[in-house]
Amino acid sequence: MESRTRWSRFKVGRTTARAAIAGTAVGITVLAACAVLSFTVTAEATREVRRAQEVTRVLTDISARIDTQDADLRALRDEVLGTVGRSERSLAAQLEIVDRRVALLRTVAGLTIPVVVLLFAVCALVLVGHQRRAERQSKRRLHEATHDPLTGLGNRAMFQERLGEAVRHGAEAGEPFSLLLVDLDRFKEVNDTLGHHAGDVLLCEVAQRLVQACRSGDTVMRLGGDEFALVLPTTRSRADALEAGRRLLRALRGPIRLNGLLIDIDASIGVSSYPADGHDAAELLQHADVAMYAAKRRHSGVTGYDAAMDGHDASRLSMQSELRQGIERGELVVFYQPKVNLATRTPCGAEALVRWQHPVRGLLGPDTFIPLAEDSGLIDLVTAEVLDQALAQISRWSVLGHELPVSVNIPARSLADDTFPETIAVALARHGVRPELLTLEITESAVIGDMLRAGEVLAGLRARGVNISIDDFGTGYSSIAHLRDMPPHELKIDRSFVMKMCENARDETIVRAVVELAKNLHLKVVAEGVETATALEALSDLGCHEAQGYHISRPLPAADLTDWLSRSTAAGPAIAAV
Repeated sequence: MESRTRWSRFKVGRTTARAAIAGTAVGITVLAACAVLSFTVTAEATREVRRAQEVTRVLTDISARIDTQDADLRALRDEVLGTVGRSERSLAAQLEIVDRRVALLRTVAGLTIPVVVLLFAVCALVLVGHQRRAERQSKRRLHEATHDPLTGLGNRAMFQERLGEAVRHGAEAGEPFSLLLVDLDRFKEVNDTLGHHAGDVLLCEVAQRLVQACRSGDTVMRLGGDEFALVLPTTRSRADALEAGRRLLRALRGPIRLNGLLIDIDASIGVSSYPADGHDAAELLQHADVAMYAAKRRHSGVTGYDAAMDGHDASRLSMQSELRQGIERGELVVFYQPKVNLATRTPCGAEALVRWQHPVRGLLGPDTFIPLAEDSGLIDLVTAEVLDQALAQISRWSVLGHELPVSVNIPARSLADDTFPETIAVALARHGVRPELLTLEITESAVIGDMLRAGEVLAGLRARGVNISIDDFGTGYSSIAHLRDMPPHELKIDRSFVMKMCENARDETIVRAVVELAKNLHLKVVAEGVETATALEALSDLGCHEAQGYHISRPLPAADLTDWLSRSTAAGPAIAAV
């Protein structure tokens, strides 16, 4: 509507300008015509007067000569003089008419000149106003071309310009500067779950926090999506740049309320410095991008560029191919970390944890290849392999007399697959395992990704008798509504709270609150990360149902866990710690 109003005003101004210019042109034409007519008439009358004067002079001279001649010539003279007299009177009458016409033309010219001056003034005012509007429109278009319409920050075009200027200034003055790339963590989950409006509100809040945390001379720009860039001209060393990145991260971290939910903001920041990490804009941007993705993989918050990272990125491509081949060759192995019942101190279950027995690099933990599997889409193959091995092991333990439930972690994308419940049912039937012996662990972020579809998939799993556990409870987008709308069978308290609960009163309070919540909702509660006997006793006193951790046992191969189970059974309620 606003753009339509501006266009209407522009058309009115344009019409007014054209009318003023046309009026001025008409006035000037009238004045020119009057001047031409006046000159023409006056010139013609002057020529006639001059001819009459010449005739009179000649006749007067002749008359003087005739006075000395005969009477006949005098009679002829008188006749000629009479004719001349009549001609003079006729000429006088014509001159009078010419005078009147000239006077009329002067009057018209006198009236036209003020009108023309007025039209010229109006035309000048309209043209000046039109020029100013054109300048404002030009400035607005330039601003729109170089700024992000959502946050008001500079956009990618301005970023390229400012970064190029910084490189040129650095080359001329020999002064270093730094480039920071900021990428929000889990922004897609917020955008997909709470809607694009909530995502826009979050981006505006991030932009405001970045601007407030910057120093004078720093430039903040939004490159697109959830990615921001900062050019810091006053950072003289890598240490200063990393400290600036940590300062920005502290400013970003902190909750924001969106659609009634309290959402934590977090980000990964990559740092590159001129001239140490690059001598042109493209190289600096590429290296800052590499550092940012390294920070995201390591969950380190802020990471400076290192030349070794480029080789690491190349190795990721190689590892992706190796992982696919390794799955096909059966190189994935499952370790099991046992759980104990805190009331009886006897084994009550185990969690399946995947490892990769790489033929060259040795045994690799999940942190090495699971993120790669998630990024490349191989996570479905990994999940299928872990489920198959875990169900086969449950069946083997059952034959040995150990009815041991096993928990398996499943990725978020499994909850978006409508066929996943049937896939699980087929796998259970193939291995002859009762559904209650399988627990599927999901994270809160996996549920919030698509709550409607996730709810349908979880309902299908529950209907088939499979247990559902919410892993790392309290560290994601926690909402009591999830426990109501998609009720699990158990909650797992994240290790970050359990490991320090005996030293940190706040962690102990959080653990106590989760245990009470689970008990009131008739849910089983499991604590992971139990590494001391003190923590085990404290959890038991709080009423926690089950626990797992290094104090009880490290993750073990299936054969070793079988021996552990045998020793634990023989020892009774005492825990055979490994």
